[in-house]
Amino acid sequence: MDPFHYYAEYRVLVCKSCQYGIQPGYIAAHLRGEQHGLTRQQSNEIAVKYADTDLANPAMEAIVPSDIVLPIDHLPIYRDGLACRRCSYVCRSLTVIKRHQREVHNERIGRGRRPEVIAWEIVWCQCFFTSIGQRYFRVQQTTSAVDQSDYADRLLELIHRQLDEKEEEEEEKRRIIRESDEVTEVSAWLDRTEWIRHLEGWDKSKIAQLVKPAQQEEQELREVENSVVRLVEQARQTILQKKVSVFTLQRLESFQPGRDAQKPFHANFGMDTIQRYQRIWKQLLVYVLRTVDTEWQRYQCTKEQQDSIKSIRIAIDNFREDNSEAMQQEMDKYCLQLCVTLLAQRLDHDEYESAVISFLAVMGLENILGTSRYRFKSSAQYTPILSGFIKMAQMLTLQYCFQQEEDNEVESCRVLLEELHSRFLTDSSATPMDWALRLRRGISRRMTMAGCINWIGDTVVYELSRTD
Repeated sequence: MDPFHYYAEYRVLVCKSCQYGIQPGYIAAHLRGEQHGLTRQQSNEIAVKYADTDLANPAMEAIVPSDIVLPIDHLPIYRDGLACRRCSYVCRSLTVIKRHQREVHNERIGRGRRPEVIAWEIVWCQCFFTSIGQRYFRVQQTTSAVDQSDYADRLLELIHRQLDEKEEEEEEKRRIIRESDEVTEVSAWLDRTEWIRHLEGWDKSKIAQLVKPAQQEEQELREVENSVVRLVEQARQTILQKKVSVFTLQRLESFQPGRDAQKPFHANFGMDTIQRYQRIWKQLLVYVLRTVDTEWQRYQCTKEQQDSIKSIRIAIDNFREDNSEAMQQEMDKYCLQLCVTLLAQRLDHDEYESAVISFLAVMGLENILGTSRYRFKSSAQYTPILSGFIKMAQMLTLQYCFQQEEDNEVESCRVLLEELHSRFLTDSSATPMDWALRLRRGISRRMTMAGCINWIGDTVVYELSRTD
């Protein structure tokens, strides 16, 4: 039996048992997942049936019916939808629909006041996708006439939900970040980072999810994570196999513009260290792709960054259709390009215009063990994150320069590296790297005075232990 149903009108392939749409190019991967558990051969045999099927990409377009339609088979029906009366927007949260009214329709309701007319109504709704591209749409209620008791039940359910939200208000106050938060012994640290200013108004537990590893259904993000792993390994091999000169590596090791370090940059880390460090850049790209052009975006993308993101998504689509080494290399090329454009962003105004620094703020959150609550990390806890970001930034920039030479885009990897080094890998460059270097030095001075942390080259000496 075919596990899928194809809706040609919407160009969506829906898994009947999972009850959501499958992203293009990931049919076989879905079937190999825990829900189905098919072998590679079995999943490929089913996937090949849909090889020529036109599938819409939820990351590139909004996939919803143009009218209010009958409920679509094989998708769950939600009877608690909230539909805006002024537009086609549908959601399932009172908080979200109220924010929609404020931000989109400029409705202002004072504390304790009620609007003259409720600007939304309770409806049935569905959605095709559960992660990337999740958009609710209104569907018809299929009973011949929705009786008053059914409507009353749903209204009562909504009232109970609103009461529950009120009861959770105190807990929410503890979760939402405000300028007055965290008045503790780490206040000086938080004043220095200004994380609270940047994240004010966000729910800590929700924004912490933005840097979590890609989920199984987030196929686009999983491909980006795989690309970062390949790029870091390529950069490591470029150094270990001596494909670039010692002069290039001495410049890369330095954080002073126009100057070489005494020793060359090295890449002979242990695999545990490599995995920890590359995980930070995987999380960074996942954060950017999850938040760009959404309500969660609190940074500004440059045109170069926007172009790189579009190119990545197109390359991933091409890779799904043609799972070849050439298509994989194209995807890696644009992921590497995005890394460089993120590093190259000049910060002439607010540093939190940078997606990188916004990401580093979110990385400052940690879960309080045994609870659902989050708090900010201390400076000592945060040091390895800065080290991983800085080290991988150097390696990825080097790999970009080397690849440009390999592709005959420039004559010399070394000359290009020297140019980019001065632009965004050094002190006083007013870039994300400059911000990270200054913060790391500040931690070092503060903790050295306290007698518990110091630096030896790239090695952190914390109390009596050493970490690379």
